[in-house]
Amino acid sequence: MFCYCRLLRRVLLHNKRGNSSYLKFSCTNYVHSESLSINSSKNVQERNPSLLAVREVRTLEFFWRKQRNGKRFKSIIDDYFLNNEGSSSHVLDLLRAACYSSRCSSGLILSLLINLNDVINRKGEFSPSLDEKKEALQSALTYQSYDIIQEVCKAFKIVEHSHCFKEFINNLISEQKLIQACYCITALRLQHEFDIEKVNIFPLLLEGKIHPVVMCIENHPDVQLRIVKKLDNLLGEENIGTINYKPSLNSRKIYKVLNKLMNILKIPSENYKYVHHIRSRGAINILIKRRSDQSVSEEAWKEMVMSIIGDDDQLKEYLIFKLMQQNDKETALEMVENLNMIDFDVTKYDLAIGEETEIDNAMDKEEFEDLSKQFEKENNSGHLMFPLSASDIKYTDNVEKFTEFIDDILKYNIAGIDTEWKPQFNLSPERLALMQIAIHDRVYILDLISLNDCLSEEHWDKLFGRLFWQSKNYKIRMWNYDGYFIDSGK
Repeated sequence: MFCYCRLLRRVLLHNKRGNSSYLKFSCTNYVHSESLSINSSKNVQERNPSLLAVREVRTLEFFWRKQRNGKRFKSIIDDYFLNNEGSSSHVLDLLRAACYSSRCSSGLILSLLINLNDVINRKGEFSPSLDEKKEALQSALTYQSYDIIQEVCKAFKIVEHSHCFKEFINNLISEQKLIQACYCITALRLQHEFDIEKVNIFPLLLEGKIHPVVMCIENHPDVQLRIVKKLDNLLGEENIGTINYKPSLNSRKIYKVLNKLMNILKIPSENYKYVHHIRSRGAINILIKRRSDQSVSEEAWKEMVMSIIGDDDQLKEYLIFKLMQQNDKETALEMVENLNMIDFDVTKYDLAIGEETEIDNAMDKEEFEDLSKQFEKENNSGHLMFPLSASDIKYTDNVEKFTEFIDDILKYNIAGIDTEWKPQFNLSPERLALMQIAIHDRVYILDLISLNDCLSEEHWDKLFGRLFWQSKNYKIRMWNYDGYFIDSGK
């Protein structure tokens, strides 16, 4: 009663000031409107929430802040649903009140929707109309959160009528609400109904908002490759392939986005000329640094450099320039011969040590830093030392040694496993090269590349079938890329 008195007093005060707007409310349905104008958009008409729903949300907010998803928070949602007999209009009203003007935190909205989903699944029929579904989705879009949009789609059974929401999404696109459009396309599984590239996702990518785009194209490899190709072509327009290019701010932005997108989607760069060129230069810089640190053998260094450069004349010249910059003229001359660089004059790169020229650029340095971080993460993962003599390390690269390994390893009930890949510097798919299996008093090193050429399927079944899935208790401990133990238990 106090609330109505206060609202009535506000109306009278407005009238005294000559304000023509008035307050209209209905006691029976709890619906109020503070002016004649109605909030609307191209998609759906939005209504103001009822006073009852506003009070319920305030109560929910109090208990949510006190104990997040506590029993009291859940019981309020249960009671609201039951007291209103599962009415879709009342559930929508509660969502409308929670999302109104983005007053509540996104965490509260998500908790509310998760618990609404739970009570709807447990306690009976819930059949919102198409208009109610559209308004529910419109309310959820107040928060640019995929989780919230997904929970609304579950609660209001929107996916069942996803084809009815094409115009809704087209309106979002025309209003340049591209993040919401991407989330709706993903949640409603409408990727095949839209030309994702024509959704104009490139402004999102260049703003660094990659997550909505990735979600939208996650299960569509053909779309992923087309987008990567288009970004790579944009790099090409910046003359990335030339030996002395100077990257603009625009090309650096494109490269950062493209590099991140390819890493997330695990797309190797070998089929994309310009990004591959930048990554190759970064890989050359890393290898030169590792050689100077003496963390790679000379033979391995030459092999990896030659495989990275291939027949690319610009990469060949870049390698010679970097070696001369290191004041290593001897190696530069040797590589000129190995790379068949006939009549190439190395003296044009006679520089003071560390001197920069126009071939140096910011993008190469950024790629070098990114690759350096990867190697630091890999090398500083905190492995425990396992002191063994050389005779306790068994190198296994043929059928005889493999059979001996299998017979021996199954005598133990605990094994530790580590794996090694030959570095590919994000240029091509990595291939597993070595598997190290440690037992109590020795370590077996399996040369998987050599074994792949001589073992039959039966041999591989013995390794993976008996070792990993045998019936007796066998505990396997593996060290993953991020430096954490993965324990198989029994």
